Amino acid sequence: MPDDFDIAWQFYEGVAGVCNVGKWGFVAKDGHMVSECKYQEIWHFSEGLARVRLRGLWGYINLSGETVIDCKYTQAFDFKNGVAKVSNGKYFGLINVCGDELTDFVYSEIDNFQNSYAIAKRGSFYGVIMSNGDVHIDFVHNRILHFDYANGRIV
Repeated sequence: MPDDFDIAWQFYEGVAGVCNVGKWGFVAKDGHMVSECKYQEIWHFSEGLARVRLRGLWGYINLSGETVIDCKYTQAFDFKNGVAKVSNGKYFGLINVCGDELTDFVYSEIDNFQNSYAIAKRGSFYGVIMSNGDVHIDFVHNRILHFDYANGRIV
């Protein structure tokens, strides 16, 4: 790997994050640049995509360094099972690896998915959504403290 980086991370999925003069990019194990150092912030690759922040907004690039989801989100999280939580600045929603929005941006909270379920908050109430964006349990609960992720029910 070239020595002309200020910071170099460990490799994930065959590439490492690198920083040069305050800008971030990615380099492959053989030393070729996957993505030039142009981003304000990056995150490691997960499921073939990495989060990148440009002009204050987050998007995703692939292992070839191509932008696959434009930098348009104020917050973005790693993809897990083909789904990521993102924010438009006010609310959260879900997208797939193609950038298709699986939900409207109506959730003030979305917990991490377990077994395809996540507790979420819409308005003043909690419910449960599926990783495909479907509502599994309606948003009528003041709080959901115990959820059986194996069987998809409140306990």
